[in-house]
Amino acid sequence: MHIRRLSSMYVGKPFEQGFNGRMTEEELKDAVNWIHNHFYFIETRDHTPSIQKILEITKGAIQKFGCNALVIDPYNEVDASRSGKYREDEHVRDFISLNKRFAKMYDITVFVVAHPTKMAKSDGGQYAPPTAYDISGAAHWYNQSDAVITVHRDFDNDSIEVITRKIREQGLYGKIGSARFIFDHASRSFKEPPKPRLSGWDNAQA
Repeated sequence: MHIRRLSSMYVGKPFEQGFNGRMTEEELKDAVNWIHNHFYFIETRDHTPSIQKILEITKGAIQKFGCNALVIDPYNEVDASRSGKYREDEHVRDFISLNKRFAKMYDITVFVVAHPTKMAKSDGGQYAPPTAYDISGAAHWYNQSDAVITVHRDFDNDSIEVITRKIREQGLYGKIGSARFIFDHASRSFKEPPKPRLSGWDNAQA
């Protein structure tokens, strides 16, 4: 699934049959070669991996392949078992701290995809874009993270809003703001929405 989607993003064409302009076999081979040179997949089919196991495998990938980023997607599929009086918020706190120390030690970026808890609809029947406080163990997700980004799907407008909720060092690696994109299902990629065409009167005023 990941290779199929990444191939579509790289080529800019659909992988699946039935779509117009489907990628050719040569384009697929080129995409797979690019993926092979840029990605290392951590497979843990036999058990739910612990964060310690993930970081152990990542360490080997850094040393062997020169990987410079780790994507944990999603967080809720990482082993969260705990014993005694070890609370969930304490587990989240230690999980984030462990990833931050690992990132600094090996000079990589760690991305963690964490989904919000069940969201409530507004009076208009829509879901508001979630914040870090909507994730289980929320306070630590916001307080300890260097950056928090929300990706919010608007099904009514078939668009996606990307919102930077927190940037610890603004100006160094980002700033607070938002941007809206249209998701192109064929190429599995985000694209800027088309700019509205100006009328003759708007052109005259501009």
